Amino acid sequence: TEIRFSGASLSNTLGTILGGAPAPFIAASLFTKYGTSQAVGAYITALAAVSFISVVALNRSRAD
Repeated sequence: TEIRFSGASLSNTLGTILGGAPAPFIAASLFTKYGTSQAVGAYITALAAVSFISVVALNRSRAD
């Protein structure tokens, strides 16, 4: 169980780093390019939509 826990912890940590680390840089570049926070809001909304669609697709593919 220690090896399984380490693997799950490693994949969770890497996913958080790779998925969350670029977000502030992207948001800052969008704000710099467009000069308004609406671009950042649109970016966050798009990511939320992708997350929602992923959750819906995951729920439907679950084997009962």
